[in-house]
Amino acid sequence: MNRLLRHKRHRRGQSNNCNQQAAFLALIEGAEIPEPSDHYVYVLEIDKRSEYDYYVGQTSFHPVKRLLNHVRGHNAASSVRGHVVGIYTWEGPMSLQASKNREAQLRREMEVSGDWGRIAGGH
Repeated sequence: MNRLLRHKRHRRGQSNNCNQQAAFLALIEGAEIPEPSDHYVYVLEIDKRSEYDYYVGQTSFHPVKRLLNHVRGHNAASSVRGHVVGIYTWEGPMSLQASKNREAQLRREMEVSGDWGRIAGGH
């Protein structure tokens, strides 16, 4: 299992959108996140202000890059936009079809266990 990655929230008005975009691009470049060869399934931890506790998704991006996209609200599900705390785990790489199947299966496994609280995504 991968370590939980967390981010710090910025206060409203602390920086403008252009600075955030530049910082995001610099972060991606500096992190040397590899370009994925296939797809991944990931689980995000959501903060307590949301109606959900976790979000299950699948992506063609490296999971760390997808986390950063969620954090900045880029292509993030409206149910968790602005509420992402960090990435709990990810699996992959795998084929597109395998990632779609695993996403749904992982959500079902999390729900059945009863230990995960409220879960979004995983469709």
